[in-house]
Amino acid sequence: FAGTAGAWLGIDHDRDWVARTEAATGLPATTTTLQTLEALARLRPDKLGLITPFVEEVHARIMDSFAAEGFPVAFDRHLGLSLSREMAGVPPSHIAELIGDCAATGCDAVLTFCTNFRGAEAARIEPAARVRVPLLDSVALTFAEIPSRP
Repeated sequence: FAGTAGAWLGIDHDRDWVARTEAATGLPATTTTLQTLEALARLRPDKLGLITPFVEEVHARIMDSFAAEGFPVAFDRHLGLSLSREMAGVPPSHIAELIGDCAATGCDAVLTFCTNFRGAEAARIEPAARVRVPLLDSVALTFAEIPSRP
């Protein structure tokens, strides 16, 4: 398992890493970015909302990567953070407000994307808890895949 860096380094970075890891170990491997793309492929949102804690450059590269894979972002918010501990310190209540903002724009799915961001926790807090569109969290998507792997 690897994190979300492939979304700004380029999706092929993750695909190559998975291939090398599987060849070297004989075990299945994945990344958070690839798991997120698989979930988006199943869901096929027309208007994706994206929330990240990242700085503008990283956030923009993530949006470009998702668009190149067929998932353009219709609404986005980012927090401009560059330090992992700052990302982990964002209160879930603030993330919940951002989720609510995304959903209010008419997005048909909202994704929180960062392995050090408390999006899954935020999804249970108002106003996010009232949202009636799928809420995807990159960490939750990755952990949901782990039981199906040997």
